[in-house]
Amino acid sequence: MGLGSSRSPRHECGIGLDGTLAVYAGALSAARGVDNAVEVLGLVPGLHLAVVAVPYPHPMAKRLIEIAARAGAGDRLYLVPPVPSHEVPSYLSEADVAVSPILGDSVSYDEALPNKLFEFLHAGLPMAVSDCREGAQFVSERGRGQVFRAGDAG
Repeated sequence: MGLGSSRSPRHECGIGLDGTLAVYAGALSAARGVDNAVEVLGLVPGLHLAVVAVPYPHPMAKRLIEIAARAGAGDRLYLVPPVPSHEVPSYLSEADVAVSPILGDSVSYDEALPNKLFEFLHAGLPMAVSDCREGAQFVSERGRGQVFRAGDAG
């Protein structure tokens, strides 16, 4: 378990330390681009994705499970219950990388930094973020990860 967390994403997902675990934490909606992150599982053998969202179970869960199954990665997608807000960075710290695949289809996504970037930063995780302007600049300028084109699963 991460220091300060009452739970462990690796334990909950059944992934040992040798497995590569990506994590998404935050709200789920079509605009958040999590569908694309799930599609990537089909392109990267051995990659696991834990999605931590409220409410739990989330109304989008069935759709994400279907996408993972179509991608041949149904066994590598995990929809896990949320942790208390003060435990989020510690809980996430067991992952290998954090993803923020926001689609950037609104001005606020280009002009604001989502809270999840700070949670990922406090968790000490490298980040894979979509090219929403402010988030991409934040990650790039600080050398905290990689930027990809929003909506691109390949």
